Amino acid sequence: MQKPVGILYEHPQWFAPLFAELDRRGVPYEPIHAARLAFDPADRESPYSLLVNRMSPSAWTRGHAQAIFHSLHYLGGLEEIGAPTLNGAGAYRYELSKAQRLALFSRLGIRLPRARLVNDLSSLASAARDLRFPVVVKPNMGGSGAGVRAFDSLEELLDARLELGLDGTAIVQERIPAEGDAIVRVEILDGELLYAIRILLLPGTFNLCPADYCELPGIADGVSGRGLPIEAYDPPADVIEDARRIVVAAGMDVAGGRVPRRRTRRRAHLLRSERALQLRHRRAERRRLRSVREPRRPDRGAGRAPGVRLVVAPVSSLGLAGTGCYRSKTSSSCWATMEVIEMAAAKRIEVGAEDRLVLERIVRSRTAERRAVERARIVLAAAAGRSAARIASEVGCSERTVWKWRCRFEEDGLVGLRDGPRPGRPLVHGAQVRAKLIALACTRPSVTPEGLRRDRWTHRELAEQVGMSESQAHAILRAAEIKPHLLEQWVMSELGPDFDARAAEVCGLYLDPPEGALVVSIDEKTGIQAKAPTRVDIQARPGKPSRREHEYTRSGTQNLFAALRVHTGEVSAMPSKTRNRYELLRFLDQLETEIPAGRQVIAISDNLSTRTTQEVTEWLADHPRWRFAFTPKHASWLNQVEIFFSILARRLLKRGAFTSETDLAQQMLAFVETYNQTARPFNWTYTGKVLTA
Repeated sequence: MQKPVGILYEHPQWFAPLFAELDRRGVPYEPIHAARLAFDPADRESPYSLLVNRMSPSAWTRGHAQAIFHSLHYLGGLEEIGAPTLNGAGAYRYELSKAQRLALFSRLGIRLPRARLVNDLSSLASAARDLRFPVVVKPNMGGSGAGVRAFDSLEELLDARLELGLDGTAIVQERIPAEGDAIVRVEILDGELLYAIRILLLPGTFNLCPADYCELPGIADGVSGRGLPIEAYDPPADVIEDARRIVVAAGMDVAGGRVPRRRTRRRAHLLRSERALQLRHRRAERRRLRSVREPRRPDRGAGRAPGVRLVVAPVSSLGLAGTGCYRSKTSSSCWATMEVIEMAAAKRIEVGAEDRLVLERIVRSRTAERRAVERARIVLAAAAGRSAARIASEVGCSERTVWKWRCRFEEDGLVGLRDGPRPGRPLVHGAQVRAKLIALACTRPSVTPEGLRRDRWTHRELAEQVGMSESQAHAILRAAEIKPHLLEQWVMSELGPDFDARAAEVCGLYLDPPEGALVVSIDEKTGIQAKAPTRVDIQARPGKPSRREHEYTRSGTQNLFAALRVHTGEVSAMPSKTRNRYELLRFLDQLETEIPAGRQVIAISDNLSTRTTQEVTEWLADHPRWRFAFTPKHASWLNQVEIFFSILARRLLKRGAFTSETDLAQQMLAFVETYNQTARPFNWTYTGKVLTA
């Protein structure tokens, strides 16, 4: 028989929504009132499958002070025997003691106002003298703002009649105004942000709990959690991260806490636009509190600015980030507890690391079938311990569907997520006919009687050859993942016997050139179109990229000869209409005039036929300081100037609009001139690995 879930609590009104939800979902549980708890410290087994601690430190304000320490002993005993517990003894100790929390925050590097812990009223004055006023004095053990008082001066503190807390200790702490006169309450579930709310403070308010049942008569001038305006809030990343670190360090499973944020110059400007709105909210709330004795629902339109959801308790509700729904604050903390109880009580399935990778890849895929994505989401959610009802709600299916695929995965793994054989008439074409169709689709069609050579089959021709309909042939080949209409190309270059020697020479020139020699990388980019769109481009704006008319006018083409100085990064260029040997000679003459006399020049080039013509050979003979070093066959990628051509294409040619060949040539030369102003050599390496098909 399954053990029930135990709920340790003290305030019955707080947990009525939790108990109602557990009843609705059919989760077996047992409420345990802490003031009436009796247990055997010698028990070695817990009577509960899971013990959820929801005991409140403010129980002493309701006459149940003994239940606080009694619960701590009970949780410590469960911890000793290793019983499953949510928010166990370690977490509860942090919840009870403000001093322990301050020590934890300091250890985590979280900035805090200075504080002193005292255990005698006579030491308050000496403790406060080291602090900066105003200060607050608060019992070390407390809750719901009970016993918290603020003082603006030392004289005011000395004249006050104070009482120490439940354990005879109190904290004196510097009071720093909250940023924007508000605090942020963050709820953490399973190490992740569940939701956050922003509570606007009223004068004299220390009971910061926004739930309906946090009101304690006589505390903080009658202003309690019931009268605090709250709004849904998206906290900054540093607040979320601090809350997560606190939860992990304190060993909390379900956690909610208030995070007051200090004002900084960097964030001050963000508050100015909110200040008028906050003042308007607070004034409206003060008028409401003065005009009525009983809390009532405020007017929906009073004091509300567009775009801000502000609801005043007791009808407090808040938007849950990313869900589009609202939950009552009286049950929000209980709802977080419900989530964890559900995760602990739900049937959890085991998913191996490899299977998890496959399932997550299916969920992320943009091309996977919808049914495959749905089944993968179901299995991953079940592995996280979620119940069938919650999975069905998240995925958008029925609980029966969740049960089906959860069981199928448990029995057969990933194979079980595939569709099983469906009922119906037997196959029209047996395995032999199917094999013949597949084999035929993997061959080349024969020559026709007229002598026509064909390179591929059509589905109709294959169906006629085998004796079936075209649709059946298509379905069979699709199941076998055979696509006669597709052709993939591959390249297997025949590397010459001198590949290694030529590659070594080129790389050697890059890494260690001869002393005093200038190494240049020469090539030409051909067929550059001078084209411009027929209409003016529409520039980018938020949410939309820039757009261009797909029709264009073409005004001819240009070629660009370029020489990259390998070790400085500078480029020399020459546009031309053609790229024959005469244009190459003209470019070499240009380089000869640009390069200082007396330096040896080594030009790295590919094996284009213009490089070895008689005219070029004679030019080299007339200019003995020049020589060519050719890249290996099928290895023009070794030529570094190709990198510059890639930069030119991406930065200028791809998005450029050129009205004529002259305009194109001028723009390319202007680009080269601009590029040279910040040119640097490429940090280029070659590993020597032979490429394979």
